[in-house]
Amino acid sequence: MSDQFRPYPTTAAATPPATAARDHAQPEFGSPEHQALMAASERPVNTRPPRRRRSLLGVGAVLAALTVGWVAWAGVRSLGAVERTETAAAAGVPSELVIFTDTASVDVVPGDVDRPTFRYRVPWPGTASLTQSVQDGVLTASLDGSWSDGIGWSYPSLEVTVPKASPLPALDVTVGSGSVEVTASAQATQLHTGTGSIKVIASGSELNAATGTGSIKVLGGASTSSMTLETSTGSVDVDVDVAPSTLSITTGTGSINALLPRGSYAVTSSTGTGSIQDELTNDPTSGHAVTATTSTGSIELRQN
Repeated sequence: MSDQFRPYPTTAAATPPATAARDHAQPEFGSPEHQALMAASERPVNTRPPRRRRSLLGVGAVLAALTVGWVAWAGVRSLGAVERTETAAAAGVPSELVIFTDTASVDVVPGDVDRPTFRYRVPWPGTASLTQSVQDGVLTASLDGSWSDGIGWSYPSLEVTVPKASPLPALDVTVGSGSVEVTASAQATQLHTGTGSIKVIASGSELNAATGTGSIKVLGGASTSSMTLETSTGSVDVDVDVAPSTLSITTGTGSINALLPRGSYAVTSSTGTGSIQDELTNDPTSGHAVTATTSTGSIELRQN
């Protein structure tokens, strides 16, 4: 028989090529190769997050710890705050009330009292004292002490309550750093803060308000015949029910918005960089003068 038609051997020694390749790929059980393969399959899978993710998780943990610590510190300062209330030595309304403080928010409010009353609060671990003096009918109150710079969202505060039955002839508030808010009426009001906002909701014949950095708002029932408002950096908003005879607003950087009663006004407005929208009835002969000036910012003058 020729080799072309010779049958494939069927003896036990003969193994098909595919089977031989498969047996060669799988090591014999118990052999060193088999043991190495089993050890590799039992190695733990790396479950550690990528390095970038680990870094973000670390930053998040640090920020969370700082936030918790900050809130806890604020709570401690609040619980240990110093609070005191003092009254003026003499009953009645002084001819002028002068208030000084280096760093604190100051509120002047009307109330059912027969003399000016001072209530101040200083966060722990600060200390403070209020000194009063009277000369020629002028009552001067100064809040002095030592305290931190307000870490923990808590600042010293001074609330001054004056008799609501009789408006103050004159009010003068000077603050180094802190906001000022006045809802008590005074014939003449002088407000100044180096850094902080000023808000007035009161009536009187004259209002002068100035801040180095901060906004100024004269709102609601404020009725003042003459107003001078100045801020180096900050916006000024005026919304009054009675037209002032003189309104002067000046900002270095900040917008000016005034909403005034209907009527005619002698208007002067200018801005170095910004838009001007003037909806007031302009009459140069009017007895109500409005001057709005800003170096950088928009000006909007409207009638209600």
